Amino acid sequence: MKFRILFLLGAFLFSTGLHGEGKEKIKVMIIDGYSNHDWRYTTEVIYSILSSTDLFDIDIATAPERNDPGYDEWNPRFKNYAVVVQNCNSLGNGNYWPFIAQRDFEKYMKEGGGMYVYHSANNSFGNWDEYNRMIGLGWRNADEGVAVEIVDGKIEKIPSGEGKGTFHGPRLDVVVEKYSDHPINSGYPKKWLSPDTELYKYARGPAENMQVLSMTQDTITGKNWPVEWLVNYGEGKVYNSTFGHIWHNVRMPASIQCVGFQTTLIRALQWLAGERVTYPVPGDFPTEDQYALRPVELVLTPAHGWNSLFDGVTLDGWTVNSIREDKGKKYWQVNNGTIECNSLGDKEHNYVWLTTEEEFTDFHLRLKFQVFKSSSGNSGVQFRSRYDDSDTARYGGWLNGPQADIHGPIPMRAGLIYDETEKVQRWIYPSLPDWRIEADQAPKAALNTQLVYADSDSEVWNSMELICEGMQIETFVNGFRIADFDANGILNDKLHQIRNVGTRGFIALQLHQNDETLIRFKEILIKEL
Repeated sequence: MKFRILFLLGAFLFSTGLHGEGKEKIKVMIIDGYSNHDWRYTTEVIYSILSSTDLFDIDIATAPERNDPGYDEWNPRFKNYAVVVQNCNSLGNGNYWPFIAQRDFEKYMKEGGGMYVYHSANNSFGNWDEYNRMIGLGWRNADEGVAVEIVDGKIEKIPSGEGKGTFHGPRLDVVVEKYSDHPINSGYPKKWLSPDTELYKYARGPAENMQVLSMTQDTITGKNWPVEWLVNYGEGKVYNSTFGHIWHNVRMPASIQCVGFQTTLIRALQWLAGERVTYPVPGDFPTEDQYALRPVELVLTPAHGWNSLFDGVTLDGWTVNSIREDKGKKYWQVNNGTIECNSLGDKEHNYVWLTTEEEFTDFHLRLKFQVFKSSSGNSGVQFRSRYDDSDTARYGGWLNGPQADIHGPIPMRAGLIYDETEKVQRWIYPSLPDWRIEADQAPKAALNTQLVYADSDSEVWNSMELICEGMQIETFVNGFRIADFDANGILNDKLHQIRNVGTRGFIALQLHQNDETLIRFKEILIKEL
């Protein structure tokens, strides 16, 4: 089904588990669905941080866009949760929750609910008056409420219409200074360093029943602006901050690896749920002079829609496709829990593909790959492709469709998109006339790609992500976005329609013709969108 629905994950993952104090886990609902930030990845990060503590029972509700089927009926059971993590941002897209959901959420909050406003969620729903009261301050125009500044240790309100609308400069490492003591920040140093942080200047709103937790100084103007604040809304409680920024082009930025951010997220949710804050301040909490990073181990399970394409033992679910002369050659094998392609010492072969037996349309694919300096061969991940073994097929057998390239000797090619479709055979991202590509023709992001090589260390791996949603295609290599490509008019043109590729098809791993190649793949996960 294309429309978005409520995923009840926690019930399957954490049924009535107990945390350290013998109490039931805190029931948390993350709401996402649209944003000008990367909301899907943000939800994965939030879920993974929280689930690592064994303190929370977490569900995810994905809000539908206004034109989605089922929009009018979307209304999560807010009352079943102690806290809602709001990761939904309407800025620039015109979406909003159905009115029945808005009214029920207002009731939930007034009667004692808790809301964690995650980063850009305070950009959202500017026309929803009660939401503005809940969040206190948000990303608003100059005439949409007061701004709050800390002057000589005291809060001063800048009237609506005076000063500027909300904005921020480049993300910076900023010093967070505790403004008021609270159970959330109890035990924190007076000042601590937060990396890769957006400082909102002139955040605006009603600013009613609001308590500032911490502030950060704008080093350009010397002004002090709130960076965390709390709001009482009826019997409900709200935490709002600008921590945890995740943009579309980078995985695992320092902003979410920050131990200060992770600790605050967990402790804030305990407090919002009406629980005693028990999560300890870790020994590696940042200081004023040194930030501390802790990578987030993503939790990707079938309950989230993720499924493995490789069982680690067999090639079940895969088929080798090749011309007649190469059939029976064992280039593709399972080796020590990996899919390995090894043609070292053997150039006498045509293209040989390892192809899934299932086809996909819109999906998010994640995998790890291992390359070697001693291997000069080319490979790649073909997608939305089909094998043609007809009498007219190229070489007598050809896999038509686009490919995210992997070429160990030339890192900049990793994640660029080449169209293997017969009568095309050219780079389509970047757009070039044939197979040739030079550094000055590659996108800037690709020039920064660095690969790790496993010749002397069998434990090093590279990562690739491939996201296909409609005709929008993205690739990531080692956490950085390489391709952000609108394939409309290219992969859905008449030629591709005739071959039934480009919009739907199989995923395949490639061994290039006449190449001596050693490459390995593992942790191949896919989520249909």
